[in-house]
Amino acid sequence: MTVAIFVDVDGVINAGLDRDGDLAHWPQDTWRKEHVWNAEHHVAYSINWSTCVIDRLRAMEALDGVEMIWSTTWTTRARSSLAPLIGIGHHWKVVTDFVANDDRMLAWWKATHVYQALQVHDRVVWIDDDIDAWMGMHRIAGRLDALDWIDDRVLTVCPTTSRGLTDQELTTIEEFLQ
Repeated sequence: MTVAIFVDVDGVINAGLDRDGDLAHWPQDTWRKEHVWNAEHHVAYSINWSTCVIDRLRAMEALDGVEMIWSTTWTTRARSSLAPLIGIGHHWKVVTDFVANDDRMLAWWKATHVYQALQVHDRVVWIDDDIDAWMGMHRIAGRLDALDWIDDRVLTVCPTTSRGLTDQELTTIEEFLQ
């Protein structure tokens, strides 16, 4: 069995921190905060991540048949700038907002890449804090055909942006991989 795991950065690995308590779901001593310089935009981004999340993703990455994929607006900077900082993702494939053969018109480049991966993998895990909003947009528009490919072979995990991945969400993913 092969599984593709699509991982976003902001709101998934990088907790957004809206209010006090957003980081209470992992032990305080596991949280790290660094700044990553983005030369393209001439700005430094604050990155808040838990080593617990990284350790669990690393364990998933080590499983036979698992392909880890960056699916983030960070694009190749996830590998070049973020991965050395957090200690994972150096060799992960990166998908970008360019999509070839978007025959489903899914209205989001990330969804299209996940759909395409489902054509070649037995299962797909899609971790992104914007999934629920994207699905909601299609439901409101009455475009349920844009969601009909999301079946029991696809696990969508939509963390709360300010908190990033939680223990329960990672456990759900681990159970799906078994």
